[in-house]
Amino acid sequence: MTFFRRLRLYLLGVFIGVIVVYFMLLYKRERPSWLPQGRILEQIAASDILFTEKALCSMEALNVNETEVKSLISKKGSVFFSKSDTKRKPCPVYYIKGKEEKEIFVQVEMCDSLSTVMWVSTENAQQQNKHCY
Repeated sequence: MTFFRRLRLYLLGVFIGVIVVYFMLLYKRERPSWLPQGRILEQIAASDILFTEKALCSMEALNVNETEVKSLISKKGSVFFSKSDTKRKPCPVYYIKGKEEKEIFVQVEMCDSLSTVMWVSTENAQQQNKHCY
């Protein structure tokens, strides 16, 4: 058997193996996020989300509704681990910033099957809604 024939057989086997792996593992499969930020956002979005009175008051003052906050948490947010309290027991607290035209900041306390939005604000929200704090 010549070298080129062996090389062709080898490449044919590799090609068939790649196709089999693709269809068995990757084709039409919802893959979870591998990075910590994606995992946290997926866990929060999968749990029931409640809003505290403080969060509802600040949302009303900022003219933000619950669907905007939920979409921020599920798709369009980024977790700031430096401001978050990830080691808090039993429920860690995460600080999430929105990536939309409105810059919304959300603090979420994540327990097992329940996530609570503690407060919602913008960069200049301290002056706007002092009656909520």
